[in-house]
Amino acid sequence: MAFQVVGLEIGLTEIKLVQIIKKINSIEIAQFFRYQISADEDFPSIIKQILSKYSTRGDLFVVGISSRKAIFRNISLPFKNINKINKVMKYEVEPYLPYPLEEVIFTSQVNDDKEGENSDLFIGAVQKETINFYRQCLNAAGIDPQYIMLDCIALYNLYLHSTSADSKEIIALIDINEERALLVVVQGEYLLFSRSILNPLKLDFHHDDPAAVQGRDFAESQDKTKGSDDSSFDDDWDRLLGSLKKPIDLLLGKIDFTLYAFSSQQVNASISKIYLTGQITEHEKISEYFTKKLEIETSLFDPMQALGKVDGENVSFKQQASVWSVPLGLAMEVKKNKKNRFNLRQEEFVYQKKYSQFKGMAFALLGLFGVAISLFGVNIYYQTTIKQKKLDRINTRIQQIYTKVFPGADDNHDELLQTRKALKVEKEKYRAYKVFSQKALTHLQILKDLSSQITKEIEVEFVNVSIDRNQIKIKGIADSFESVDRLKNSLQKIKKYAQTVVESAKVKGAESKVDFCLSITASDV
Repeated sequence: MAFQVVGLEIGLTEIKLVQIIKKINSIEIAQFFRYQISADEDFPSIIKQILSKYSTRGDLFVVGISSRKAIFRNISLPFKNINKINKVMKYEVEPYLPYPLEEVIFTSQVNDDKEGENSDLFIGAVQKETINFYRQCLNAAGIDPQYIMLDCIALYNLYLHSTSADSKEIIALIDINEERALLVVVQGEYLLFSRSILNPLKLDFHHDDPAAVQGRDFAESQDKTKGSDDSSFDDDWDRLLGSLKKPIDLLLGKIDFTLYAFSSQQVNASISKIYLTGQITEHEKISEYFTKKLEIETSLFDPMQALGKVDGENVSFKQQASVWSVPLGLAMEVKKNKKNRFNLRQEEFVYQKKYSQFKGMAFALLGLFGVAISLFGVNIYYQTTIKQKKLDRINTRIQQIYTKVFPGADDNHDELLQTRKALKVEKEKYRAYKVFSQKALTHLQILKDLSSQITKEIEVEFVNVSIDRNQIKIKGIADSFESVDRLKNSLQKIKKYAQTVVESAKVKGAESKVDFCLSITASDV
């Protein structure tokens, strides 16, 4: 499946872009272009205009910014635990920073392959303000790059794709264009040193020879010589070298001093070879001149060897490949390694990843909790069902034994069932009693109520008071029917008694006494 990657180099005075299509076993160069930035141009508008003009689309955008925006430091820590290193590195480098720690984003690589317990760290620090500026500009142009890297990392990455990481020799990569000379020192797969030197050729690039008068730069003048014979080619080259000898020597002096500074800081770290790439390194005599002046073997670096198999014959790109080293290194991406944290957006993605992992873990835990609850419920149901089946079998067996031992007895021998029935009867009795107990309808209370309502004119004697559910029955002897009637009316006045009825009243013998029976219904209130 094809995967499109865009490498966008944002220099101080120029923008370069390379778009490649990654296939299973090959790479295709889709397009490449460069744009000179003038001081009065709006950066977001430039990016938007470029992408629109060339219809640039990509599955992944990798943006590279100038190393002059970064501060590089080499530090050593007395342990090799990568997690511990990531936690303390920023505090170790803090004393070397000219601005507060919270305003910095780090890019780093850990080298723990050396003998002993120490780890060497290569650290680059960039202000968050710088990264935010580029992000805002790119977002305004409709780009949200997953990677923002330094141009030195792109050059280092291109070298890794073109050589074996097993090599332990220390080499220097130098990419030279009109605005700067970018120097990177690499040993095997480790980046040891980086410096961006403002190119003294920038001001003198258009010099006084006839080619410059006609508006051509050094590369264009060099292209002119390619069609001539060898003798005229050498003559033109000597003439051009003579014109640029002073600025080239000045650049070589800065490179020589930089390499000396690196070697003096590192133990047994002498540069064994130099590879040149960039805009003015297309002729082998440049490498010869560098070898002579620096006394270090120098050769030209061909970025095409980092690509492997390339689909199509893009002659124009192949001839100018050295010009596109940095954007090509961006498009190739950084090889994934836990010891490399070269993405200046790494800090953002760490938090996003942690949040994503936490969210996924939370859902997973909730799912596991739901499964556990379900299994627990199933287990309870299963255990209950098993126990009920066992109980049913026991009851059936008891029934069989009971029938066999007592052939003519009542089959309703289930003690549990009988207990339930008895409990039901008692509950009904309790509910009936509760009605009166809640209303304080006890025998004593009823007698008290009766006593309070009987006046002196009423002559009555109570023989029996009974309570059955919500019915109260009072039997007694009164001196007359009138006294019975007065007693009834008095009881009617008590709110807790809904109704009072004289069930019977009759004269008792010769004494003219009246036997009576009152029925009282308790109120629901």
